[in-house]
Amino acid sequence: MTREMLRQSDSVLSKCGRPLPPAPGARVVPIAKSFKCWAVFAAPPFTNVATIPTQITGDVTWMFRALSSYVTIPVGLSLQFQFPDGRFLFHGPSDIRCVAGFGSQRFVLTKERACPPGTKIVATFNDTTPLVAQAVPLLLEGAYYYHVSDVGGHKQVQLESSTPRYVWRAGIGRGAPGANQNILAPCWAFGEGPETPQGCKDDAFTYSSLPQSNEGELSVAIDVGAGTAKNASLNIQIEQNSDFLVRNLWFNVFTDAGVTGFNVLVKVRDTSGYDLTDDYVEYGALNGIPQLKDWIVAAGNTIIFDLALVDYSGAGNVYVQTFANGAKRRRA
Repeated sequence: MTREMLRQSDSVLSKCGRPLPPAPGARVVPIAKSFKCWAVFAAPPFTNVATIPTQITGDVTWMFRALSSYVTIPVGLSLQFQFPDGRFLFHGPSDIRCVAGFGSQRFVLTKERACPPGTKIVATFNDTTPLVAQAVPLLLEGAYYYHVSDVGGHKQVQLESSTPRYVWRAGIGRGAPGANQNILAPCWAFGEGPETPQGCKDDAFTYSSLPQSNEGELSVAIDVGAGTAKNASLNIQIEQNSDFLVRNLWFNVFTDAGVTGFNVLVKVRDTSGYDLTDDYVEYGALNGIPQLKDWIVAAGNTIIFDLALVDYSGAGNVYVQTFANGAKRRRA
């Protein structure tokens, strides 16, 4: 990246779209860059676990912002990411369909991750369907962060993380420099927030569902057989002493070997009478997609997932487990 290219990139960025650090006379020029990561499993595989490191190249820090992936049906893979600082993306391996998607449905990180040149992002894949050959492409999306001075061209040593979209009445309220001022997108799209109200405390948490029957099981089974019901329900009970802010819904869907085709429709509501979806939608449209704003489920309420199996063929069961990811909010 030459100084002249940085100068030109800096000049074409609009005043409302350019990240502005709080230090006067310095600007961030983000240059989009993506890295590819592949996992291939034969049938049967030599091993059920594959660890794929992706080395970050370049001359400045690369910020990991989003993950795109294309998976085919059926698929049975769990995925985990470890960042250069040693932290993990999930608490444990997650079904890859929870983060699969591309374009506007790609998986956006709540907080972008700084990856200096020469470091590695390690993806660990677990094959849960060893009798099916699978090849899974991943695209790690982000941007190089170049910092230029007022005259353009000189890279600054220290990186700035603030990314406001405009500066209005600087120093007062939400217009203060350093705050995310993007009015056209949710705050998590720029790796900030959501903010916790004064006097409250948010604790990151993920709830798992239980079926209305057979509560010893972790998932509900829907039989593909022609003479059986194709509907089921899953519940998530919110504890009594804190509200829950839903930010993602995840679905773990897997099948018996005899199932050759299926799709699952879902309708999501809670016991207050609020419907998150006013009709049934494909579970993939909600799977891992960040909500534009927090869905606040009051303490003691229950999130209900109404399921419907469609476009099914073969023999066996389709298993569904749901997760609500977000934060518990209580008085500090």
